Amino acid sequence: MSQHLYTFYQLVSHLGHGVNGNCFCDDEDFTATSAAAAEALAQLLPAERELVAQAVPSRQWEFARTRLLAHELLSTLGYPRVDLLRDEQRAPLWPVGVCGALAHTHGFQCALVATTDRVLTLGLDAERAGPLPLDVLESIASPGERQHLSQQAAHLPLDTVLFSAKEALYKAWYPVTGAWLGFEDAELNLIVDSVTAKTSETTTYLSGSGRFTARVEEQVLALYEDTSPQCMEFAECSGVWVVEEGLIVTALVLPAPQVD
Repeated sequence: MSQHLYTFYQLVSHLGHGVNGNCFCDDEDFTATSAAAAEALAQLLPAERELVAQAVPSRQWEFARTRLLAHELLSTLGYPRVDLLRDEQRAPLWPVGVCGALAHTHGFQCALVATTDRVLTLGLDAERAGPLPLDVLESIASPGERQHLSQQAAHLPLDTVLFSAKEALYKAWYPVTGAWLGFEDAELNLIVDSVTAKTSETTTYLSGSGRFTARVEEQVLALYEDTSPQCMEFAECSGVWVVEEGLIVTALVLPAPQVD
């Protein structure tokens, strides 16, 4: 089993609440040619294929692979195969009773699904591991977040982990509110649980894992509290992250509120 596969399944196991996840890893020398993309798209339903009919092969490949993962996961939940289309913001439209999230980066595609009786919403993101340019970090992180990063001793790309965690947070926020969430609208705190040095045939690299807490700003919550009262679950929530062999994956799950 690819280390990325093992790492992803370990991350999913920490999410709980009946969340199911799956992923694909491309071979290192793989290139998404037109033929490869067409073969992957052929496994989708016609309406799904139409969504990316004019896209470049790499985009078609990633779209098809994440949709295939979603179909497999929905099947395990007992749902029949239906078109997984998207809304005007390009977010996936899940069947009634299901929430989910899709993510991809170069060479890796992944998906999470859960039933809405157990999970209110969930978010997922994947990025290649590497430092963010300083101007990008300044645009996505608050002064407090940057200070927290500077105090971390772990030699991991935590700036990119922060970026990824904010992307995952937005993916969880949007289905609840139907609204945009800017990088400046939430304060995140990364917690490093483990760092391990690993050596391959040609290089030594660091892997690591941990958690993050997220708090959407009060003034932002106030904008949506009346129309989307469940947004208050974002006053404080948490997720998990992992860095492994050049890959970063972040995820968070908000459990469905319990009805007395």
